[in-house]
Amino acid sequence: MKKNRTLVVSVLVLVVAGIAVYAVATGMYPPKSGTEGAIGAASRYQAQQIADADVSLQDASVQAFLQSDTFNKMATNATFRKHVLDSKSTVKLKNLYQKTQLADGADLAELLDGAEIAELMNDSELLNAVAGDELFKKALNQQEIMELAKNVVAAKKSKAQSEATAADLEKFAQALQQAGVSDLEKKSRLFKNNGFTELLARGHARALLGNRDLLELLSDDGLAEMFNDDGLQANLLDRKTIEVMKIAPAEMLSKALNAKSIKNP
Repeated sequence: MKKNRTLVVSVLVLVVAGIAVYAVATGMYPPKSGTEGAIGAASRYQAQQIADADVSLQDASVQAFLQSDTFNKMATNATFRKHVLDSKSTVKLKNLYQKTQLADGADLAELLDGAEIAELMNDSELLNAVAGDELFKKALNQQEIMELAKNVVAAKKSKAQSEATAADLEKFAQALQQAGVSDLEKKSRLFKNNGFTELLARGHARALLGNRDLLELLSDDGLAEMFNDDGLQANLLDRKTIEVMKIAPAEMLSKALNAKSIKNP
């Protein structure tokens, strides 16, 4: 009888051991359902907390800007109000700020002031024309042309002259001619554009011509009207303005402008 009991116990031990091995091998143990859900839920909660914090920080930054003197000056400017109350124009302005970085890493908004960007916009048709001229773009890398541009920029900053002189233009045209560029009289006009000459002196003019999306935005009449407004130029290129315009929803800006009009009828 004792032998039988021992045999039964041994068999039960073997059966239990076999079940345990099978459970581990097939993944039935340790249990995953429930714990994975809890871990996943915790991860999602943590990710949501981070996302909410980012939104809160952005919202705080935007709200601070909307209460600033800079925005107040812009909000009371008729040209700015006209275009920013139009959601399409607001989107274009946001796109402009997001595309000012050139292919060579330079940022147009850091290289130029508002007046110089306005000049580029005013010559946008010519810029788009030469953007497809490979000989013209290749010529821009010539040391002679870059030195001419540097001389013009230096003279402008010393107030010796406000733009390229007739002699400078002639030298520029000659250098282009030697490079095989056609339609010299028309294309040489860009050397009188202070924004383009500044970029050329710094070696970024070719990168500008290679940025088709940016050239398209520079051709927008509404943006050109804003940047040609003397009362807006400095504020449009204020670093805080650029940072906030990149992240602020268009409808938030419209509401802020409407609120300003109510407070300042």
